[in-house]
Amino acid sequence: MCDISAWEVLNLAIEQIKIRAAKSKRTRPSTTIAFAQTLDGSIAPRERCRLDISSKCSFRLLHSLRANHDAVLIGANTLAIDSPRLNVREQLPQRFQFGEPSQPRPVVVDSNLRCVDIEAIRLERPIFFSSYLSKSISWCDSERESKLQRWTTAEARIRSLGGDLRSCGLDAEGRCDLKECFELLASQYGIRTLLVEGGAGILQSCLELGLADQAVVTVRPCFLGGYNSMTRQLVRPLPLQQVVAASVGGDVVLIGQLNCDEVDEETQGRERVRFITADS
Repeated sequence: MCDISAWEVLNLAIEQIKIRAAKSKRTRPSTTIAFAQTLDGSIAPRERCRLDISSKCSFRLLHSLRANHDAVLIGANTLAIDSPRLNVREQLPQRFQFGEPSQPRPVVVDSNLRCVDIEAIRLERPIFFSSYLSKSISWCDSERESKLQRWTTAEARIRSLGGDLRSCGLDAEGRCDLKECFELLASQYGIRTLLVEGGAGILQSCLELGLADQAVVTVRPCFLGGYNSMTRQLVRPLPLQQVVAASVGGDVVLIGQLNCDEVDEETQGRERVRFITADS
């Protein structure tokens, strides 16, 4: 059974992202990054196999967050390792529920079209972004035909799932231009709110590029020594503002805001933490 703090965390996160979406004048969705980690920052074992870190209640909190965002985004590594469905199956128990929950659109960032090699893809109506064709300038004539065939194969597979494969540009490191992907989600698919669930490289890029507006971080009070949530050091510390902490199912869930200066000057510099308890 989930306690009242889980409801408070969910309501706060939903309220904040809707406010950001309503006030935003940007050409990209208002974005929440959400992930679970241990006390030492591990989000997965070093072997990169699947491991459920958060509690059952925190898992339901994540699904409730999905139900309140237009789309859920992951990278190709997460798709290959976890084989997620990115849909809403187990929300927090609803006091009043009418009909089926809203299902977000699954989005995958797949620079090298790894989707061709993944045995099982369990997504419905997914949107795939790939910078594969943008790398074509480096292809030699002898390999061009086989590489174009890989794109055709990937496109056919994604269409069989009811989805789309979209080409995007390259970033400075030769991967998908995440900023362009976000803007295409808004302009071509009407996505106003986006939930980013990983993996580590995607989360890192969201923070570095200023694409994240809200963070929901679940911390399980244990140590693992596994694969960390940050792949490299940021240029400077990136503080969360309007931070709220709550105990949810034995985990500690933190919610904080980023890029607050873009929508509300009064929130700048507000870094105090408010704690939610069962009695608050």
